[in-house]
Amino acid sequence: MAARSTVDDLGVTNVRFANGVTLTIKPTQLRAGQVLISVRVGQGRFGLPRDRVSPVWALPGSFVAGGLKRYSIDNLQKLMADKAWEVALRTNDDDFSLSGEARSGDLDSELQILAAYVTEPAFRPEAFAQARTAYATSLKSSASSPSSVLGRELYGRLHDSDPRWRAPTPDDVAAATVEQEQAVFAPALAAGPLDVTIVGDIDVEKAIQSVAATFGALPPRRAAAPLVADERFPAGTPAPVRLDHNGAENQAVAVIAWPTTGFFPDMRQQRVIRVLAEIFSQRLLDELRTREGITYTPGASSYASLITPNYGFVYALAQIPPDKIDTFYAQVGGVVADLAAKPVSQEELDRARGPRIEDIQRQQQTNEYWLSLLAGSQQDPRLLDVVRTTIPNLKSITPEDVQKAAQLWLKDATAYRLIVMPAAKATPTP
Repeated sequence: MAARSTVDDLGVTNVRFANGVTLTIKPTQLRAGQVLISVRVGQGRFGLPRDRVSPVWALPGSFVAGGLKRYSIDNLQKLMADKAWEVALRTNDDDFSLSGEARSGDLDSELQILAAYVTEPAFRPEAFAQARTAYATSLKSSASSPSSVLGRELYGRLHDSDPRWRAPTPDDVAAATVEQEQAVFAPALAAGPLDVTIVGDIDVEKAIQSVAATFGALPPRRAAAPLVADERFPAGTPAPVRLDHNGAENQAVAVIAWPTTGFFPDMRQQRVIRVLAEIFSQRLLDELRTREGITYTPGASSYASLITPNYGFVYALAQIPPDKIDTFYAQVGGVVADLAAKPVSQEELDRARGPRIEDIQRQQQTNEYWLSLLAGSQQDPRLLDVVRTTIPNLKSITPEDVQKAAQLWLKDATAYRLIVMPAAKATPTP
């Protein structure tokens, strides 16, 4: 162990091993016997090629199912049948995250499994082929409703169709190979920065010993290469971009999104934007349901990058009949104009802010909340300030803050509009 320190106000212990592996530990009694582990490697989507869609879509289904070099997944499950363990993989914007959950007494076994997946992954072709088939099937089924098409496409579209975030096409999936998957992920596993976070019903010293015997015993890890934070919001679209779905002819989705900014330049401003989105959502619901009689539920939310300082967005959407698309955009324009013209009432602010505060307080009583914010906090200590400032920031928001945010961010010239409409039916030949 090369270094050790504590974050006393949050009950966190930080460790750096001689090989460069970092460990963050938070013991809790939030759920008896539960221990959650996160192992972060690589640079996630930011580290992918910028000129093509990489097959990271296959990793959740193929990597764990591919097993280890010495053990297939079936043999591994038999070998560990008397232990409670699991491994899952997720591609995040700035890392690949292997995660696991174990009983307190099975921490050693869980860490051994996770370390084995880092050092001896098999990348079996048959597991990749199964994942590719499953993904191709899900792509086909996702065309059957406007909400499914939107769920597949929106995040990539709001990243200016950057291939690192764009959803793969059927041709992308058909052309992908296990060798491409391995070329993307194996280098990060082999030598890149490695960060372990453990949260739950565990003793700090025991956790340090267990990680020292697994990840801490690996060969030295190289330092992280500079991360190029270059997310881009698309140019505004006066007329909506159209996508098609193959579902019911009376269903459509309309979206409007405005660029904002990243999370860390001004965390309080992001809390204001989130409350603005909550108020926007409620007003849109009132307009479309009460005045227009449209039964589909609209909504609004916001996103702010933890990596790119100038990337974020706030958006509103509604499932709506195709002939009501213009009505949606007209009502959005009216809500925006009113929010920018005058402050909201204190009652409306409290109605939007109160449930948000209660939700955060509930989340803070779970190990999952702490794992999500502590993972990576040694590399970026600002994540600790997210915990410290969320509720105080929310309580400090005023009606004037919401009005200023609407004036600053909800500008028509920057708005990106997107609709998902029923595909035109071919006319039968007489």
